[in-house]
Amino acid sequence: MLWQNYSRLRGKHSFLSPSSNYWLNYDAQKMMERYFNSFAQDSGTDLHQFAEEHIKWAEYMLYSARTFEDGSKVRANDVRLLKNDKKEVRKWLFKNHIPVQAVDLDFVYPNLQAYINDAIDLRMDPEVILYYSEYCFGTADCISFENNLLRIHDLKTGKSPAHMEQLLIYAALFCLNYGIRPGDISFELRIYQNNEINVCNPTEEDISPIMDKIIYFDRIIQETKEGSDNVSR
Repeated sequence: MLWQNYSRLRGKHSFLSPSSNYWLNYDAQKMMERYFNSFAQDSGTDLHQFAEEHIKWAEYMLYSARTFEDGSKVRANDVRLLKNDKKEVRKWLFKNHIPVQAVDLDFVYPNLQAYINDAIDLRMDPEVILYYSEYCFGTADCISFENNLLRIHDLKTGKSPAHMEQLLIYAALFCLNYGIRPGDISFELRIYQNNEINVCNPTEEDISPIMDKIIYFDRIIQETKEGSDNVSR
């Protein structure tokens, strides 16, 4: 038998995959619900990218002496995300091939707007990698460190409740990455989700144990890897 060549699909799975055969029991409505839900991760990624681009654009406009044609100076209110900017978000999602029905923008937009505008007002940097080792690093959605106050903001586009532990780990990584004692600074961590802003102000007692665990677990992994490498030689 001369099989047709579909090498470009190797390692990929189709939406109506034989290995996910439960769709045989769906009706058309259930199938379309699942189809739109399949874009949840991609749409979340795209909304984060939209936020990053808008924050960086606002930073450029505000802090590079930009002016309007009439000579007036750009202000924070001129670059904040407005209520009627929802159309721009839809265009961004469309450009990235996300179906309109896959995102409840009426629900997501208020949090997205607050997250972006707070980052602009507080002069925060989006998508910053915090690194301890090859085994422990992560990307903070938005972060700033000024006047010994560390701010970390996280945008969640899904409805399942997020946990503050993720931001506590980011704070610990920041301290390890930049050699800062958590007792010497203050923290404000925020999660933007479900049209709410969950705020946490951890202390050294919250951050130090996480730093210790990162160091300890990283050392175990390093030693295990070195032992495995020695055995294979």
